[in-house]
Amino acid sequence: YEAIGNTAEAIKQLENLLNVASEAGELKAQAGACLNLGILYNGRGEHEKSVELLEQHFDLARQIGDRRLIDSARVVLGMVRGNGKLKSYIDLVNNDLDKLLKWKSKRATLDS
Repeated sequence: YEAIGNTAEAIKQLENLLNVASEAGELKAQAGACLNLGILYNGRGEHEKSVELLEQHFDLARQIGDRRLIDSARVVLGMVRGNGKLKSYIDLVNNDLDKLLKWKSKRATLDS
């Protein structure tokens, strides 16, 4: 569905898959659904929902115990978390030199 531009239907189908896989205890199918949902929500700009699903994907990967899957899940989650902070960082760089210098010198939070 996503390939033909119907993201809403893709999300609906993946949520159905996640529900069925959860009921059946199919960890790999749950992990795949969470990953794809997380990526779709990230593409739609729904950062919190994306991170929530990718954290679930990471937890499922650890339960499965596949080192490659765990590493991949960790990277994707980190990228999405980083992207979520990028806007505030860019705003800071462009608009508030004092906060930028404070952050650079002490690694204080960007929103302080």
